[in-house]
Amino acid sequence: MHIKEFFLTIAICIGLVVGVSCDNEKFTTNPNDRLEFSTDTLRFDTIFSTIPSITLQLKVYNRHNKAININRIWLENGANTNFRFNADGYHSGAGKSLENIVVGAQDSIFVFVETTLKKNSTDNPVYTAENLIFDANSQRQRVVLEAYGQDAVILRNHSITTDETFTADKPYLIFGFLHVPQGRRLTLEAGTRIYIHKGDNIVLSTASGTLALENTCIVVEGNLVANGTTDRRVSIRCDRFDLAYTDIPYSFLPSQWGSIYLISQMGDNVLNNTDIVGATNGVVLLGRASIPVRLKVENSIFHSIGGNGILSQFGSLEVVNSEISNCGSSAIAQRGGKLKVAHTTIANYMPAAFMVGNTSDEPALKIANFIKVNDVVTAFPITSTVVENSIIYGNRQNEIELSDTLDISFNVFLSNCLIKSPELTRPQLHNILWTKDVEGKIFEQTSPDFGKLKERGYFNFQLSDNSYAKDKANRRVANNYPFDLRGKSRFADIKPDLGAYEK
Repeated sequence: MHIKEFFLTIAICIGLVVGVSCDNEKFTTNPNDRLEFSTDTLRFDTIFSTIPSITLQLKVYNRHNKAININRIWLENGANTNFRFNADGYHSGAGKSLENIVVGAQDSIFVFVETTLKKNSTDNPVYTAENLIFDANSQRQRVVLEAYGQDAVILRNHSITTDETFTADKPYLIFGFLHVPQGRRLTLEAGTRIYIHKGDNIVLSTASGTLALENTCIVVEGNLVANGTTDRRVSIRCDRFDLAYTDIPYSFLPSQWGSIYLISQMGDNVLNNTDIVGATNGVVLLGRASIPVRLKVENSIFHSIGGNGILSQFGSLEVVNSEISNCGSSAIAQRGGKLKVAHTTIANYMPAAFMVGNTSDEPALKIANFIKVNDVVTAFPITSTVVENSIIYGNRQNEIELSDTLDISFNVFLSNCLIKSPELTRPQLHNILWTKDVEGKIFEQTSPDFGKLKERGYFNFQLSDNSYAKDKANRRVANNYPFDLRGKSRFADIKPDLGAYEK
């Protein structure tokens, strides 16, 4: 070996030794230098069996001045687990395990966890748990993964073929659309839960024509009857149970799914003790002047709706003992036909943060006998509208609009209502209590308290102790509805109150 080659070899060896020594100095092997985690338990809440979950995030911290090499990260049940994970951009694969993941000094990595739970063949949610284990510096640390798996009846672009009844045994999960054809009836038993998955726009061909659906929708050409009770309500909402923001559940947000369209001019539709939450529009009645679509809404709640709570176009609509709240457009909008509203609380207090991109500025109650587009007037004659013993309130300075034009029927009567608006002088208005800015003297809570995660607990439209609406109802009308939305007697204190709730 030449002398130059000898010294070159020595230099390379010294360089390798120094390099290895430097690498060793960069890593800590002290058992006391442990990892820290953003949480000790990742909880998925309720997940529908066979449907992939959302992705939860775990942050892994190294608070020390040297890097930590995680020798191995793995799921305790290995390939048999229902969970899967990704750490620092590397997928765990079929073995559900990763090796040699480095967390730099004073640095952190992300771990993302998902699951798909198997059917459990029971009606109730089943608890599932797993341990995500980290092996570093001769120490084993673990983060618990938890989920509740719920079997569901999964329907994708489903049209019923006979009269059908949904029961309370298992929830129903809808993808695409749920269609009730002409001549068919869908009955929802007390306690039925329908969860709707947010989807893409879709075109549905029906016997009544082609409908362009803005999201996953329920389309009824036959009849829909929801038979909820005070204790076992029917629920229709989105399928997400997680938080959209730090402390706001997705179920509180509007436009998480589409709408319920009622098209049939035959038979009656009924929503009794039914909660409709988070829709783009709650219910849309599409009738014709000659034969209206009939719907009775009783003891029900429509809440956090992106557009109209109820839009009735040539409908025969009755809304009693109900709450229609936090709609991006009107809570109730009538174009022609018939409308009866009694002992109903209309409260439009949608938080501005929920309505990004929505420029609608419609009043809570809008009654019109025409629409005008490009100077063309289309008539929507109103044959009968009666609104009594109700509250019409919201964020706007004027929460009612009566829009009529000459020579088109406008048979409207409102009495004994509390309305937020400058006082109007019209022959259709009788014994109206006009108020402007007294929200705090009407409802228990109109501003959001997002610290309350109980479903709908961040708004409360029951009456405050000294509400303007107390004892103001017409007793003759109240006699027809002796119990309020919660089943409480309206006559416990002799004098009935306005709206859906008796104080």
